[in-house]
Amino acid sequence: MQLLDIFIPIRGVTGQNPATKKRFYTNFDINAKHYIYKPITKPIAVTLDFHFTGKCGVDIDNLLKSLFDALQHSDIIKNDNLIKKISVEIHECSMLEGITLKIIEYL
Repeated sequence: MQLLDIFIPIRGVTGQNPATKKRFYTNFDINAKHYIYKPITKPIAVTLDFHFTGKCGVDIDNLLKSLFDALQHSDIIKNDNLIKKISVEIHECSMLEGITLKIIEYL
């Protein structure tokens, strides 16, 4: 069962330093929080496509950590330990900058 399927426009780096994390969380909250009414509490599979208008100089593990923290911080998911399967792609030189996020129930 599909629980969420959205494109979240995000500008700037999604790194781990506190100032960048705060900016990422704020942007994520504004763009994603209104799509879901209460936190997901069951195991999930996540499909992600990161789109960057230029070259991506960020490690994929840092992108994932930032996003999973934001999902939990924004009350989209109860805890990031609910993520049981991940599929990720990075697209450089895209027309838009943001994240395509799909969440389905993990069976």
